Amino acid sequence: MLGVFHGKVFADEFGESFWDAFREFMDEATQVAGWLRPGQFFRMLFNFLLPLAIIVAVAIIGISGYGLMTSEGDPRKVQTSKDNLFSAIMGLVFVLLAIVIYRVIVTGLLGEDFP
Repeated sequence: MLGVFHGKVFADEFGESFWDAFREFMDEATQVAGWLRPGQFFRMLFNFLLPLAIIVAVAIIGISGYGLMTSEGDPRKVQTSKDNLFSAIMGLVFVLLAIVIYRVIVTGLLGEDFP
């Protein structure tokens, strides 16, 4: 039976010692090679891309709002602005989902703490 025990996937099948040994091996291997641990790499990447994505989405929402205000009733301009607004909002939704997925992966599988 597959299960989750303290955030470790398949702990029922492989046991705690497997995951402890795996984390110890990864720690030693990354220290010897001078690499970042996977959790550290993803945290750095995430900390850079998350604010960038939010800034871009807010900028697109602002530009779309301005486009709606200045469309002067032109159906083509109104539709273009609505499409851009919808895309920016959906982008923000995907960014929020990425936060949840990142938290599950980093805390559950890699054993890192979420900042």
